[in-house]
Amino acid sequence: MSSAPQVKCKCGSTNFESSKPIRSLDDFVGAKCEKCGKAISRKEIDDQARSLAEAVIKKSLKNFTL
Repeated sequence: MSSAPQVKCKCGSTNFESSKPIRSLDDFVGAKCEKCGKAISRKEIDDQARSLAEAVIKKSLKNFTL
């Protein structure tokens, strides 16, 4: 089983701090990057998830034959 993909800040960091426990994506919105202090938006999370999904689908289809 692979690990869950990590959300990345624009500065490249994957470490965030939040005032509440992060149990879902909704809890992650507004978490602050530990490196640069930028708060992550819902749009940034959605964009990263979309890009990851597209990459996985392309990889799967590349190996698909009829």
